[in-house]
Amino acid sequence: MKNINLNSIIYLLIGLIIGTVVAFSIVLLINNKNSNKMQSDDKGNNTVIISEDEIKDGEEIDAYFERLSTSNDQNVIKKGFVKIVDFLFYDQPIKGKTFSELKDSAKLKIIKAALYLDSKIDKYFPGYKEKITTTTKNIYTKVKSKAVELYYKVTTRICSNNEKLCISARENFQKIKSTLSITWEYLKDLGGDGLDELKKWYESFREA
Repeated sequence: MKNINLNSIIYLLIGLIIGTVVAFSIVLLINNKNSNKMQSDDKGNNTVIISEDEIKDGEEIDAYFERLSTSNDQNVIKKGFVKIVDFLFYDQPIKGKTFSELKDSAKLKIIKAALYLDSKIDKYFPGYKEKITTTTKNIYTKVKSKAVELYYKVTTRICSNNEKLCISARENFQKIKSTLSITWEYLKDLGGDGLDELKKWYESFREA
């Protein structure tokens, strides 16, 4: 009788050990699978790796780039920077759409995302812009000034026919300018006949 009880206890303990090992293995498998999709940012938070193919169903391109610009994952930032520059300045399509085809309100959001990604590139990858610059693609080192110039052009067009959106666009630029510490030093080397108008527009935010 004692042998029967002892054997039962042994079998029970073996069963518990096997069950624990299996459960632990499943947890490890799930964690490893998730870790392939996530990396830690500089604050220790986890951020999902985003690719163009992961644009959510029904999500607009501007929302996609906004997600990229808020990531602190360095791989996302680097890839997102190149992708947004190609989309903004080289008219490379994403999901069959080009920047010029978007509504002005969406354009402003994408330009804002470009400025934030540009700032993060400066923070995480000093010298990276120069490294990827070629004779055919030489705008990477001028993204900040070119993006502000583009923001100005889109805002000017908006303000000619949409007062509400005009106010919003100007308020958003004030926040961008303050957050990213954008000064006239970044813009003064821009060429073109519209430089004086751009300067007046930029300086109007000093009193804002």
